[in-house]
Amino acid sequence: GASNGPYDLVLGFYPQANHIVHGRGRDNVGLFVMTGVYSPRTLRMGLEKRYQKGTGNPDRNFGHTAIVQVEWNEATQNFEGKYYSKAGKNRDEQKYVIHPKRPTFNPYRY
Repeated sequence: GASNGPYDLVLGFYPQANHIVHGRGRDNVGLFVMTGVYSPRTLRMGLEKRYQKGTGNPDRNFGHTAIVQVEWNEATQNFEGKYYSKAGKNRDEQKYVIHPKRPTFNPYRY
């Protein structure tokens, strides 16, 4: 697939709840909710991105779930990795970047 974005995403980190990560946003497919787990030891996140059917682009949004696997890159100050999706007959794999807006974001805090 083609490179897309950037899009706004709100992510909350919950270290007291087994390092659960929960968030929501909107992209060129539609509205979505993201849930997953963050490891403060490896600085990696595994997330499920669940699209809300009937929002956004009807040709791309099937109410499907995509997988996002990212790792903190100290040099770029981003989480970087891959996005994997299978929606209907479409399979998609793309580079995926989560760029924290907060300049003081510290991945070791969570």
